[in-house]
Amino acid sequence: MSTPPGGHAHRLPIYAECGGLLYCARSLHTSDGRVHDMAALLPLDVAFEPGLCHTGYRELRIAGDGILGDAGTALRGHEFHFARVLGGADAYSMHDVEGEPLGYEGWSTPTLLASLVHLHFGQDPNLARRFVDAARGGIERRRLQAASA
Repeated sequence: MSTPPGGHAHRLPIYAECGGLLYCARSLHTSDGRVHDMAALLPLDVAFEPGLCHTGYRELRIAGDGILGDAGTALRGHEFHFARVLGGADAYSMHDVEGEPLGYEGWSTPTLLASLVHLHFGQDPNLARRFVDAARGGIERRRLQAASA
């Protein structure tokens, strides 16, 4: 269980930011046309697109209750990447700092949040606290499962 796939299988929380999302994807398509298998924790693929840089500060709203907050929680972060997620994104609604909608970003399950946006955890101490609480709950669930086996 020392790997993210092992932890995910045991419902331990995972926060995968930027490169973490790449790791959790099913595959990574590089600019030379090659496809690399990844951990496949998420049903999505990622492609690098040379010359297409996504950059800027972002205003986010959590779309559904999860490991960092409840639906509707406002967050701030930034993105700087050359990747495009191939498949659905539904973790956050995303706007630029002028309020222009940019669609949805990230992927979430009850125990996993993966996003290309780098969050600023200093914006709200409850972000880290919520993740730590989720980790404690996951460890306790795992302990109870082991005791009943």
